[in-house]
Amino acid sequence: MFDNEREGIIILDEKTVSEFLNKILEYKVEIDELKEKFLFSVEIDEDNAIYDYKPSLLINFDEKFLYSTFPEYTSFEEYIPDEWIGEYKNFYDLIDEGFKYWCNDNKNYFEGDIS
Repeated sequence: MFDNEREGIIILDEKTVSEFLNKILEYKVEIDELKEKFLFSVEIDEDNAIYDYKPSLLINFDEKFLYSTFPEYTSFEEYIPDEWIGEYKNFYDLIDEGFKYWCNDNKNYFEGDIS
């Protein structure tokens, strides 16, 4: 999907992220739309919706870290720039509440009920 978007960007880091984000702007989805699509998918098939919509990566270009929960063979955390931290770990608690599109009506679809 992102082959052309990565063209000319050998290492994606804090120096090249602006160029990359400009190239993928057409894929941007606002949080309200993402939440709507997720909740619609939950109504159809909750298990698949949870699998399909779970965030797999948290990348912080300022703090230079990448956290991954990607459930497949590829280990993104092994392919990070020098001087970065890459870990396979659950990072959902690091995401601001306003961006947790998977939370609705006191239900957290990824982590159980909200306390």
